[in-house]
Amino acid sequence: MLFVAAIASHLEGKVHVGLSSGLNPVTPEHFEAGIMHHVRNLSRDRAALFAKFGVPARFQNWEYLSPHGTLVFSTPEYIRQPIPDGVTLVGPARSSFIRGDEVGFPWDQLPIDGTPILYVSFGSQINYQPALFEKIIRVASKLPVFTVLSAGPLAVRYQNQKNLLAVAYAPQRELLKRTSVFISHGGANSVMEALGEGVSLLVHPLSSDQPLQARFLTEAEAGERIDLETMSDSDLANAIQRSLARVAVPRLAEITASYQAADGVKTAADFLEASLTGAESRYDSEKLI
Repeated sequence: MLFVAAIASHLEGKVHVGLSSGLNPVTPEHFEAGIMHHVRNLSRDRAALFAKFGVPARFQNWEYLSPHGTLVFSTPEYIRQPIPDGVTLVGPARSSFIRGDEVGFPWDQLPIDGTPILYVSFGSQINYQPALFEKIIRVASKLPVFTVLSAGPLAVRYQNQKNLLAVAYAPQRELLKRTSVFISHGGANSVMEALGEGVSLLVHPLSSDQPLQARFLTEAEAGERIDLETMSDSDLANAIQRSLARVAVPRLAEITASYQAADGVKTAADFLEASLTGAESRYDSEKLI
C-alpha cells in the first residue's frame, strides 16, 4: 500500500484496505534477501514518517498492514504458515475478461505431437537478459522440449532455430495453458498465473520480492529457485527435467485446484464492500481508499 494513501486516509478518517498481488504481507519473520537490507535501513525513517502524523502502523517486510485489513491474492494451500493478524488470503486475482495486452501469436508454430513446451519470460521491466536467454536456448536445444521465448527486442536474434519460437511478447495467460515448465523471474503475476494452470516453475529472481516468491515455491514443492548466472549447463538441464516430472507432484495439483476454485477478485470486492459499513451508497468511493 502507498504510504501517503495510508497516512491521508487515517487523517481523514477513511477506511483503507491494502491489496497485494505479491507476498510481502506474509513474509516469514526471519526471511533474508537482498532487498531486506534496504528495508531495515529505511525502517527508522519509515516509522518516523508515520509517527510525525500520529498514524499507528504495522509493517511486514516493506508492506504497510492496514488496521482495516490487508488482502493477499493467494490461498492457504500455497501459503502454509501462520499469517499476521489482519491479513486475509482471498485467492488469486484471475479475470475472465480480456486483459487488454493481447497480441497476435503464431499458435500454429507450436508442436502438436505432445512435445512439452518450455516457456521463458523475465517479465516486461528487466527483460533484457541476452546471456541468460542464450544459456537457456543452448541447454534446451539438447532436451526433448519446444521452447517459447518472450524476449522483447531481443527476439529478432533468435529466429529460425529448431524447436524454438522467439517473440517480442507472448500472450502469457493463454500460453500457460499449454506450458509444462516456466522459467521466470518470479514476478507476482507470473507466479500466480502459472500456479493457476498447474505449471511448474524455475525461478531466477532479478529484483524486488522475487526471492520471496522463489522461497514459497520451493517450500510448496511447486517449483524451485535457480541461479542461471552460476549454474552449469548440466545443472540447468537437470532442473528442467525435474520440473517436467514435478507436474505430477500432488502438492502442485493441490495448489492449482485451490487457485482454480477461489475467486480472489470477487472475495476482495466483497471484503471491500463489507468495509463500507455505514456508507450512504455501496458505490460511495469517498468512503474507501
